[in-house]
Amino acid sequence: MNRRMKLKVDSEFLGSATALTGAFLMSTGYPVAFFVFLVSNLFFIKMSLDKEMKPFLIMQGAFMTTSFIGIYNNFLR
Repeated sequence: MNRRMKLKVDSEFLGSATALTGAFLMSTGYPVAFFVFLVSNLFFIKMSLDKEMKPFLIMQGAFMTTSFIGIYNNFLR
């Protein structure tokens, strides 16, 4: 497995792991989950760019917007 392929696998795995962690934190009432979701969005955006998955990239852009809204509402307001 070459280095570029390994980075793709890592982005996919890390995006999934941080999304699951964010979901668990959110379900237990920790607003810090929005920061974890933001990290997940960034990993998934990298993955979608690497794999040229335009619809998934658009969806992650929308999800990243919800992460920013959650951060604003819970920490900056």
